Amino acid sequence: MFVEDHMQRLEHSLSAVNIHADMNAIQLDVKKLMQLNGFATGNIKIIVWQHETTIHTMILYDNHLYPSSEQFMNGIRIGTMQHIRKDPNVKLFDAEMRNIAQSKINEQDFYEILLVTPDGYITEGSRSNIFFIQSDTIITPPSDQVLEGVTRKKVISLIKDNSMHFSERKVHLNELPEFDSIFLTGTSRRVLPVHTIDPFAKQYNTNHQLIRDLQNRFLQLCENYIKSKK
Repeated sequence: MFVEDHMQRLEHSLSAVNIHADMNAIQLDVKKLMQLNGFATGNIKIIVWQHETTIHTMILYDNHLYPSSEQFMNGIRIGTMQHIRKDPNVKLFDAEMRNIAQSKINEQDFYEILLVTPDGYITEGSRSNIFFIQSDTIITPPSDQVLEGVTRKKVISLIKDNSMHFSERKVHLNELPEFDSIFLTGTSRRVLPVHTIDPFAKQYNTNHQLIRDLQNRFLQLCENYIKSKK
C-alpha cells in the first residue's frame, strides 16, 4: 500500500546515513516476494545495511497485528515511556526502544506505547504517529520531531484537502485532559481511536465525527489506490 511513499522514505533514511541503494531493484524484489508467497494481506519489512563497501538488503514478511473492528470502533488503551529518537526523521532500527516498549505492551496489556521527552512532551508512538482533537481542531506534534509515517502524511493531506482545522505543535502530557479525542495512525493501524492513556483517568470520545470522517476517507483512499494498481 502506497509503495512509492515507502520507497521515498526509505531512500531518504538511507541518504541520511550515506547509503545509496538501488531503489528500483528493492521495489522489484518486494513485488517478487509477494508473487512467490501469494499473501494478500501482511506487512513487509525492508532492512538495508552496509558492511565495509557492500550494501546488503533483506526483505521479509513481518509479524503483524491488525486492529479488530471493535478496536476501530471503541478504541484502544495505550501507555507512555520516556524516550527520544536520535534522528526522528530517519527510520533507524532502535532495538532498545522497541524492546522496552514491547515489554510494557506485554506486561500491562497496552496496544501501543507513546514516546515522551524528559521534559514531558509527547512525540509519537513506538510504531505509530499520534493526533489530538480539541473542539474542531486536529493537532499533531511537529514533523521535525517525529518519524513521519506514510499514513500520517496521507491523513494530514486528507485533513487539509477537506478544510479541517489543523495545527502542528508540541503537546505536553499536562494537556491530555483538555483533549476531546485522540487517534493513532500507522500502516497497520490506519486511523485508530484511543479510549485511554495510562495512568490518566480520562476516557476519550472514540466516536468523534472527525475520527469517523477520516477513517472513511482514508479507507476510500486505500481502495482507490488498490484499484489504480490492478
